[in-house]
Amino acid sequence: MTSNKVFVIWITLYSSLINGSHFRGGTMSWRPVSKTPLGNMVTIQIRQRWSWRLSAVACNQAIIAQQYPIGDPSVLYCTSGNCNFWRVPVTTQTYCIDFNTGIDVSYGEKYDRVSLPVGVQFSIAFSSCCWFASLVAGANSPWSVVTRISTIRRPDGYINSSPSAAVMPIVYKEVGVKHVYVVQMTDNDGSDVLKCRWASRRNNMNSYDECGGVCFGVPGAILIEDNCTIIFTLTKIRIYVAVALQIEDYYDKTSMTPMSSTPVQFLFYSYQPSSVCTTPPKVYSGRSNYDCVSASVGSMVTKDILVNIGCVNKTIIDFITSIPTGMTKGPIRNRTASVFSMTLSWTPTDNQRGPQSCCIVAVDNTHIQSNQLCITYLVDPDAPRFVGSSAWPVGTIYENQTIFSIESTKPIRRPSRVQNSVIRFYDAQSNSLVKSFDCVTSSQVTYSNTKITIDFQTAPWTRGHSYYVTLDEGVAVMAGASSCSPPSAPITSSKFWTFYIWDPSVTEEPVENNTSTTDISTVHEDDAIVTTGAMETLAPLSCHSHNIALDPQGSSLTNPLDYLYNEDIYIDSNVTLQCDRNVRTTSKWTIISHSSNQLEQTPLIFSFELATKQLLIPAFSLYNGIYELKFILTVIDVRTWISSSSAYIRISRADLVTNLVLTTATNVTHNYEKALELNPGKYSIDLKPIEFHPKDWNYTYYCRIYSKFARPQYQSFEDRNNACFSLNPLNFLKYNDTFHTAVTILPRTLVLHQSYQFMVRMTHRENSSLQSVGYAIIHIERIQSPIVIISCVVSTVCSLNLQYYYVNPSTQLALWSFASDNQTLITSIE
Repeated sequence: MTSNKVFVIWITLYSSLINGSHFRGGTMSWRPVSKTPLGNMVTIQIRQRWSWRLSAVACNQAIIAQQYPIGDPSVLYCTSGNCNFWRVPVTTQTYCIDFNTGIDVSYGEKYDRVSLPVGVQFSIAFSSCCWFASLVAGANSPWSVVTRISTIRRPDGYINSSPSAAVMPIVYKEVGVKHVYVVQMTDNDGSDVLKCRWASRRNNMNSYDECGGVCFGVPGAILIEDNCTIIFTLTKIRIYVAVALQIEDYYDKTSMTPMSSTPVQFLFYSYQPSSVCTTPPKVYSGRSNYDCVSASVGSMVTKDILVNIGCVNKTIIDFITSIPTGMTKGPIRNRTASVFSMTLSWTPTDNQRGPQSCCIVAVDNTHIQSNQLCITYLVDPDAPRFVGSSAWPVGTIYENQTIFSIESTKPIRRPSRVQNSVIRFYDAQSNSLVKSFDCVTSSQVTYSNTKITIDFQTAPWTRGHSYYVTLDEGVAVMAGASSCSPPSAPITSSKFWTFYIWDPSVTEEPVENNTSTTDISTVHEDDAIVTTGAMETLAPLSCHSHNIALDPQGSSLTNPLDYLYNEDIYIDSNVTLQCDRNVRTTSKWTIISHSSNQLEQTPLIFSFELATKQLLIPAFSLYNGIYELKFILTVIDVRTWISSSSAYIRISRADLVTNLVLTTATNVTHNYEKALELNPGKYSIDLKPIEFHPKDWNYTYYCRIYSKFARPQYQSFEDRNNACFSLNPLNFLKYNDTFHTAVTILPRTLVLHQSYQFMVRMTHRENSSLQSVGYAIIHIERIQSPIVIISCVVSTVCSLNLQYYYVNPSTQLALWSFASDNQTLITSIE
């Protein structure tokens, strides 16, 4: 009995602490564990970060070490959207990661993982009571914090990640002074357009109260949405104002609807300086405010934070921080009479992949706060890497060469804030610096898509000397509208990009037939793709420009072309060279897998037309994943002069093997005198355990004239000018039902001795993200004898590759045969 009374008393006490005036704001964001999940489910990681009144929600070093949960024991609940999929009771208690006695704040962070279907969206909220009394607006009111989760695939095919923000729980600002405060927005999808807005009670994408009692809590404030800048003046002394924002991500600048919404709530506190000298301290770390820095899971990060005191005889007594889970703060050290320091240490963990923000403010002994320094660590970012084979020029070049360029694996732009983002050219003989270019400011460095071009204007080279090039981290950042884009990896090796200045007094121009081609292989060095090969002495040659155009155009690693597993892939190339004389070239295609953290270059095993520089990869040839189809051009007459261009593709799993004809072969001969039936609704094979229902799908049919040396565009059967038919195709077609599950082409419609490639694209009626594509190459001939078709009894035993089957030699194989065109007179097939 006594035990029960004690239990009730404890609950009452705990409840009074939780329901008191203790909330100090926070944020909630999310990201997929994998942007390209297999199947129809995706795991989402939800990150909660809440701040509390320290005197109500205790935290100390012992609690941090023990990972003891703190805060309100509520659960996140669904407020709008597909709420029937939100079934996991995710609590709002977090693990304390930091505290500050000076501003009476404790704050915690927690990561939860939930499994959700692909293609749903809903909003979840953390609402309770109460804010505290010392607020200009919203005193003692309930709080409400809402985020929007969406697993609908983005236009680029990936699952989206929500944006996030770096803020302090409480920011001190002098009363009566106009202030400009920037909330740093970041996004794991580096190319998204980010905007912030005031949270609102209604008429928002969450269809719910986003801010409780503190909506528009900063009187007279102006918000610049594109860069999340707040311009405001605090008019009352020693009182707080609450800031409630929503940060939203858009796919591009033309998008009208955000993909997700992230809440950010924090406080400003107004103070009146009490000392004669009111100059605030200044925090610095060797990096600019709002810099983005790469970090790796499992590798320790250390950062010295330095502070210059603003006034004589003042000291630094505290650092207010907003730091990632696991980051530790060293003691405050007095380095000189005017400089204090503190060291931050942190080893990122696996669940911290993506942007992790760290913000620091120093406080002096008169309680005046310094400027805020925020650094965002991008943990294992999908950052641009420079491709060694694209460096131009290399090998032996003339002494008047002034233009140099290199390309990266992703679209890039000029850095804006990163310090020491410099490209350097060194003389290899003396290891001395010849010329450096600050990429932030130099007009001699230009950016275009994936390429950096450096213009010396005046050549500084010495005949007979060798040179090499290095690139600092962040000489480029990934293109996109995010304020924190991944910086390019550094190139420090003296062997990555080299060239030699031809000296005619030492080396004669070699005769062209003395040259030889070089076998190029790919290795990894300094997080870049490097080409290595034998260095031949070749005639110096001036090539003014070059261009390799691939069709289809416009793909990148972050925005690949989408193909299904059972879909043909066709890439064409067009090469333009402008050299001072005719040159000999060789070319090849290479397929590189980008489906893991490390690139694996795999040999090309498929035929293509070298003379026309075309690449055809038949359906069923590549497994699920992202691939780079790289066209490499080598100019034999320039020493290892190589240029390349890449198309990026993403292969997605096909839950259906879509067959247009009865056999699973995709290359068949058909009788000119017979009607041709294309029936994917009947002949398609479902790879999932559920049953395939033909009338659950929409069917769109296409055709093109097939040739070994030409691949015209597909034309829809609905196109009256379809080249496959001499007249309007609707006069020669007959659909078997209103769903178009099959179509019949009348006899003698197609041209004799001609080959056609037919395609059907199937789209699920209830879920348009489910699609499947099927092909058939049909040769039209006049056939007197019946055609016998042979196929596998168990279709999954035979791996199809255009006209051939790959068969496991150790597996027993059962084949079946039949006569096409319903040959009823046949008595047996042997």
